[in-house]
Amino acid sequence: MNTTMIKAKLKTIIPSVYLSEVAKGLIEVENFLIEEGCRPSSPVLKDSLTSLVKAGGKRLRPIMTLLCGFAGKFDRQKLVPAAAAVEIIHTASLVHDDIIDGAEFRRGRKTLERRKGRIHAIAAGDYLFARAFELLAALKEVDAIDILTRSAVDLSLGELDGHLFRRKMNIKKSDYFKLIGRKTASLFSAACRLGAQISGTSKREARLLANFGWFIGLAFQAYDDILDVIGNERSLGKPAGSDLREGFLTLPYLIAMEKGQFVSEMKIVSSGRASKKFVKEVVLKIRKTDIIERAMEEARGLTEKAIDSIREISNPDLENTLENIGSYVVQRYS
Repeated sequence: MNTTMIKAKLKTIIPSVYLSEVAKGLIEVENFLIEEGCRPSSPVLKDSLTSLVKAGGKRLRPIMTLLCGFAGKFDRQKLVPAAAAVEIIHTASLVHDDIIDGAEFRRGRKTLERRKGRIHAIAAGDYLFARAFELLAALKEVDAIDILTRSAVDLSLGELDGHLFRRKMNIKKSDYFKLIGRKTASLFSAACRLGAQISGTSKREARLLANFGWFIGLAFQAYDDILDVIGNERSLGKPAGSDLREGFLTLPYLIAMEKGQFVSEMKIVSSGRASKKFVKEVVLKIRKTDIIERAMEEARGLTEKAIDSIREISNPDLENTLENIGSYVVQRYS
């Protein structure tokens, strides 16, 4: 993908003042992911890693790292490997998630475990985590390593939480938000703080931008979980209701149970006895209630908190651009 294509993809959310630099940066991130992120000594592992990177994704986390670099002095030479490291950690976490969940598909294709086996997938995920920190170490930015180390710890705890919460009926919304905070919001927050830190901005601005990333990450995951109920297999890359069938009670299902709705159905799902047909019927029934709109309201509230977090940053162009990111997170599910 060339710069012109990247610009066309980004122009709806990134204004012209930053568009050229971010597009160039994202192209360099993509090249960096292939040339540096996927460079193990094993050719078999390299093929797998390259296929993971080329499978795509929204690249929202590296975009936010690049954008937050405008909080101070934008240095693409440092920001590109940092943004790539963020994406590599994200990719590693997806590989591990798929292993833990026993997932069959990711982004419309079979997961690495299903294609190459569990040991191969574990090795690939472990390598990616290690490679990300090797790239960060080369930057000689001690704070950058600290930021992503804490996020990697959160990701690991989130993976464990997800496993412990699976097929459990006594999950509360507070448990859910703690889980997605660790699994999703922590890396969004780290991506923003990392870009700000590398740019040399003040600690206060870096903190505000990190808060923005945190709430955007929560909103992003909440909307993704809503999409699992209202989406279709083409848009999801997997059948609708996959979270429920695998025993994960996400935001829409927790809201339903708070209202005393579909409780018996959730018990059947949590027992592991639910058929694909049963889950599909439950999902179709939920779509006909106000549960989805209630979940959407909660997700929109998180986006508003994200935007409120950056009201006091000193760069108005960056504030407006990040507001666009917030709107994009909402609109892609509207």
